[in-house]
Amino acid sequence: MFTARSSVADGRSNHEHLEPKWAPSRLLLPVEIGHAATWIPEETGPIYTWNARFLPGIDLGIIDVHASVAAHYHNPEWAIGLGGRAGIHLGAALGGYVPVALIADAEWLTGVRETRLGGGLRLGLGSLVTLTVVAGRELDRKAGFLGYNLGLDLAALSDPVGAIVHYVPQKDAPDGFF
Repeated sequence: MFTARSSVADGRSNHEHLEPKWAPSRLLLPVEIGHAATWIPEETGPIYTWNARFLPGIDLGIIDVHASVAAHYHNPEWAIGLGGRAGIHLGAALGGYVPVALIADAEWLTGVRETRLGGGLRLGLGSLVTLTVVAGRELDRKAGFLGYNLGLDLAALSDPVGAIVHYVPQKDAPDGFF
């Protein structure tokens, strides 16, 4: 023991390689596809509508805010939708794995010159995958719609497990666990 040399552990010899995340944690990049039935006063039944939507946004904690760029198919016409969406987080079910939020949409459909307002409920598997049920009104032609959208957050693909447990309450490990 008396012949041992002294050593210094300054932490400079251990260099863990960490990959930086490609997207900030508050950035949201969901894409959605959806279907709806639209009731127009002149028609005897609902017409079929389809949409694909890109919703870049930001997570502000209890509130999320998005811009919206969408392609809409209103049988037999196509339209580009420009607008926005806001969501308010109400809570989470199943231990935090299924977040529940209220959403509100506002959109201008360029091809059919239509203002579209809607609102609904968003459920998710964390922040990775979402199901949105939405109802609303197309103001200019006085049509009502009811539909759903399935979404995937592209920014969450860099850490899918973290996205799934995003709303799960975190707890410290009990003493002696490790």
